[in-house]
Amino acid sequence: MQSNWIFQLNKTLNSEELIKLQNEVKNALTEWNAHGAAVLSEVQVHFDRFLEIKATNFTSGCSIDWMNKTINDLILKNNLSVLTANFILVEINNKIEAIDFRDVEKKLIEGFLTPQTMVYDLTAFLNQQNWHIPLEKSWLNRFIPVNV
Repeated sequence: MQSNWIFQLNKTLNSEELIKLQNEVKNALTEWNAHGAAVLSEVQVHFDRFLEIKATNFTSGCSIDWMNKTINDLILKNNLSVLTANFILVEINNKIEAIDFRDVEKKLIEGFLTPQTMVYDLTAFLNQQNWHIPLEKSWLNRFIPVNV
């Protein structure tokens, strides 16, 4: 059974940072096991901002805990952090910006965001759908005021 985890990083990585983090994560995950059996995994970075860990075989609760701690430790070691679930990432002027989802309606009213603003919808990603989509087609569409 395949499982995926996405870590939203607090900043966009440059090519050197991306390669370094990817290599460190790949090396660390060679130690990942569940009840003595190796967990086979893949590592990918999307849009230089999202670290994806994919387990392609069996995992367990303890092994997932180990992976999360290991990934978070490596992220911290590289002077990065993981954004909390309150934050969504949007594309503004060809840059990725983090916005607290509770501020989406206010940002729409102010004109900082529009229904066409491209967002990174992790719920769509985890369902293996296109996840770089207009705000109006994401779960955030519930925050679009009638007059916008």
